[in-house]
Amino acid sequence: MNVSPYLLLALTSLFWSINFIIGKIVSDVIPPTSVSFFRWLLPFLLFLPLNRKEVKAHKALFLDRWGLILLLGATGYCMNSIGVYEAVRFTTTINV
Repeated sequence: MNVSPYLLLALTSLFWSINFIIGKIVSDVIPPTSVSFFRWLLPFLLFLPLNRKEVKAHKALFLDRWGLILLLGATGYCMNSIGVYEAVRFTTTINV
C-alpha cells in the first residue's frame, strides 16, 4: 500500500487537533487524569488482541524491561496527556 506522506502528515495534524478539541470539551466535566487514563486504555484494549502474537513472542523481553517500559509510559504518555488536558482548562484550544 503506497500512501502519500503528505496525507499522513495532514491526518496527524487532524487527529492531534481533534484530541485538543475533545480535551477542551470534557475538561470541565472529567479530570485530566481520567481523560488521559481512558485515552490510553481504549487503544490498548483495541490493539492488544490484534498484536497478541507479537506480545507472546516477546514476552521475556517485556518482563525483563518492565521497569523501563513503565517509566517511559508514565513520562511519555501519561504526563504529556495530563499536561495537555490540564492546559486546555486554562487556555483556548488554538493556544494548546
